[in-house]
Amino acid sequence: MTYDGAGEQVGAKSRFDQLVKHYRINRHLIEPYSPWQNRAETGIRIIKAKWKRLMSRRGVPKRLWDFALVWISEVYSRTATKNGRTGFEVITGDTPDISEWIDFTFYDWVWYWHPPDLTGNPHIGRWLGVSHRVGSALCYWILTDKGRVVARTTVQHIINDEMNTTEVADKMTSFTSSLTNHIGGDVVTSDMDGFPDFVNEDVDDPFGDQQEGQDSEWPRLPELDDVIDNSDAELLMIVGAEVALPDAAGVRRMAKVIRQVRANSHEGTTNNPLLDTSVFEVQFPDGTIDHLTANLIAENLMSQCDENGYHYQALHEIVEHRKDGTALSRDDGFIQSRSGNIHPKRTTRGWELLVEWKDGSVTWVPLKDLKASNPIELAEYAMANNIQSEPAFNWWVKETLRTRDRMIGKVKTKYWRTTHKFGIRIPKTVEEAYRIDAETGTNFWRLAIEKEMSKVRIAFEKLGVSPEEMRRGQVRPGYQEIKLHWVFDVKMDLDALTYSSVVSRDSVRLAFMLAALNGLDVVSADVGNAYLNAPCKEKIWTQAGVEFGSDVGSVLLIVRALYGLKSSGASWASMLADTLKSLGYKPTLADRNVWIKPGIKPDGFKYYQMILVYVDDILHLSHDTNPVINALQVSYTMKEGSIGTPKRYLGANVDRVQTDDGRVIWSMLSEDYVRAAIDNVEKILKADGHQPLKVYGDGKRPYSSSYRPEIDVSDELDDAGIHRYQELIGILRWAIELGRIDIITEVSCLSQHMCQPRVGHLDAVHQIFRYLQKNLSKNPGRLAFDPAIPVIDENLFNCSAQTMEHWKEFYPEAGDPVVVGAPEPLGNPVDIAAYVDANHAGNLANRRSHTGILIFVNNALTMWFTKRQNTVETSSFGSEFVALRIATEMVEALRYKLKMFGVPILGTSSVFCDNKSVVTNTSVPSSVLNKRHNAICYHRVREAQAAGIIRVGWIPGTENLADLLTKTTIAGNVKNDIVQSIFCNQACVIGGGSVPD
Repeated sequence: MTYDGAGEQVGAKSRFDQLVKHYRINRHLIEPYSPWQNRAETGIRIIKAKWKRLMSRRGVPKRLWDFALVWISEVYSRTATKNGRTGFEVITGDTPDISEWIDFTFYDWVWYWHPPDLTGNPHIGRWLGVSHRVGSALCYWILTDKGRVVARTTVQHIINDEMNTTEVADKMTSFTSSLTNHIGGDVVTSDMDGFPDFVNEDVDDPFGDQQEGQDSEWPRLPELDDVIDNSDAELLMIVGAEVALPDAAGVRRMAKVIRQVRANSHEGTTNNPLLDTSVFEVQFPDGTIDHLTANLIAENLMSQCDENGYHYQALHEIVEHRKDGTALSRDDGFIQSRSGNIHPKRTTRGWELLVEWKDGSVTWVPLKDLKASNPIELAEYAMANNIQSEPAFNWWVKETLRTRDRMIGKVKTKYWRTTHKFGIRIPKTVEEAYRIDAETGTNFWRLAIEKEMSKVRIAFEKLGVSPEEMRRGQVRPGYQEIKLHWVFDVKMDLDALTYSSVVSRDSVRLAFMLAALNGLDVVSADVGNAYLNAPCKEKIWTQAGVEFGSDVGSVLLIVRALYGLKSSGASWASMLADTLKSLGYKPTLADRNVWIKPGIKPDGFKYYQMILVYVDDILHLSHDTNPVINALQVSYTMKEGSIGTPKRYLGANVDRVQTDDGRVIWSMLSEDYVRAAIDNVEKILKADGHQPLKVYGDGKRPYSSSYRPEIDVSDELDDAGIHRYQELIGILRWAIELGRIDIITEVSCLSQHMCQPRVGHLDAVHQIFRYLQKNLSKNPGRLAFDPAIPVIDENLFNCSAQTMEHWKEFYPEAGDPVVVGAPEPLGNPVDIAAYVDANHAGNLANRRSHTGILIFVNNALTMWFTKRQNTVETSSFGSEFVALRIATEMVEALRYKLKMFGVPILGTSSVFCDNKSVVTNTSVPSSVLNKRHNAICYHRVREAQAAGIIRVGWIPGTENLADLLTKTTIAGNVKNDIVQSIFCNQACVIGGGSVPD
């Protein structure tokens, strides 16, 4: 035990000294006037700093200082440090129960129940902490309006909606007044307002923040997790994780995983998180709670981390600073060169900054690390705290601030360069829009404003008071003023250039295929001004501008979910969800924007009706679509002409086509989008004074087979060129999403150079547009969603002609997992087939391989994937195995989605590969892997085959359709054959009506 030389501790007859001797405790006294030798002093400093900030920010009366200090200490003891363990656990060895600490924050407004006085319940109070020695579990200290502290178990939050009511607001005011009369109203306004210091802070602490998580020099016992296999609990590690997740409106927001509410119930085990059906409770920043499956959380979590799994914290503010004895003094902060010039020393030694992160955590960070991650914020902090002349700051702060000013200047320049679009001046405000009309002698902007106001005026309710009364809180206390902002834009009359999507594209393709498979009608609808149908959940008002005509200057309450408000998306999504639930539909766990309901045709055929939703766009599949559409029309106002057979979805043309055998199926075509994009590029080239697209080659290939973007050494593009390049790549990417997979490999290779493209890369993009322009008439890129089940040659699977008993010897627990929560399969069944290929060492710069995968559901191309592999493989065997492992996981995810959609699946899915060695190693149970570094992919694929999920067959390279997604050097005639076999360009387009059975 280490402690200082206080008389109460070292006195010969002191009780403390007697107990130390009695229990034979090894003791160590620190040197006089050297508090830094006692590490407890650092912990006290941290606790006190947190305590002062809490008292100041929460407006806590000084008389309650002891409760605040206890709360800070208790919470800090139960907060995990850098080593992932809490102080409570380090001392006791037990995992602390924090359930009683997570519901309330210190000095929260609460309701509490006082049993003897049942008529007056509930009472208003302030939450002060947990009363461990009074009452049962979850018993809390509550501050009454008389200044008394009582222990109560029945305690609830006073929510924001209640606080905004006049009755509760008056009670809170009365409570505060009564409390001030009894205990005084002095509150902490800063860290230097008369509170006594607990420790001497004039002496620097050489130990830093070691008490906040660093291990001591003492050896530690091995942890239980170090010696026990916890692989079964791997997915529970996402509890406490913060990850951007889609909320009820489909908007991605940071959310925290709170707890697991339902365990995974697979029959058998699986290491694939995409198949895990565990359900977790997540909380969004606005306090809303949602239940999401582990596969959705894991997918988003992995996509937001780098290749090493790191997720970076965002800085909220820099709170404090400190330096130790190694920091240079100002007198020693310069060095004289041989020429006699004086230069500042370049050092950051000895300085640390206390940083509060966006997640609320606080950490001492070395100056060198914070300078590397947040130089501008740190420079501004140094200037604000007058430490910019310190040697650790003097040599870089001024230059950083000058760089900041240059960056802001460039941003402003770019902003004001957007004053015109397509030759039309774009206003920034309503007043400027009116001025433009007056200067040009037109009324275009006025008419546009009036048209918009006619739609959104319903969202505002006029209140007959002055803005000053509202701002002083005399009327409607709790309401907050906001400013309205108009966004002006000019759009070309090209519907194909506009798109939006939350429903996954493969879900849409599956829906069109299932419609033809089960003989269903498809109807689309668009809810007009969707958000304005839902009430506004926020207490806000605004002052009317000139666009409100005679109401200018009036106080307007915002009563509808106006576009741009934080809660509008959630409010509309909740309202639409209630409507769909009232119609008997349920959201699927695989895609929350797909709703299903059992349906029965007049002939007794059972299937699932489907509704696909993106904000206000609705796609409905049923043998009788009228009941749902009529119900939606009763609840909402549909856009004029939006109800009917879909003609365009996600920016693509939607048509019904007739196959050679007379069947009618759905198809998707990107012709209008591509044609509009080509016209747009031609206009851009002309405006920039460049030659038209026809000078960029003969259009026989997307770009020359001899061109390799990774070794292009042409000049780098300037800022305008980079922006143009990124814009064109984005257009091409969406064209691929709409089905133009004949350019997918070339665009994928060019997309690897988005940060610093070169002139040659931009020329290659123009060549791709030239290819599309030249071939658009004969190859419009029509994808047909043919529900016919293909005939597969079983001889392709001779290598895998083994019974399941053979596989059980090697993978005894393998099996197709039973998906919990999946509906009963109804309707006609589907079969899945995938084509896999890898271009070994195709990248000439780093020799990484390229993966390509095509997945068909029946005869409908549903999913495709092309990407450069993350590792360098020494042989084609390794690169093909990596590609096959990715394909296996994609097939498993697709099977999970189909099961959640209630679609029957015909047995094992077929996967085709053109590498015989890979097929043999994955299909023959007794085969042995000779390349150990491919073991993960090897066992991953073999286990799926042993489970009966997939079967791998060999096909010649000339028959592998996935070659289109891996090679840019493929022969022109071979590429054309593959493209024509995938697209259905010769199909006959027919009129509207139902798809026959």
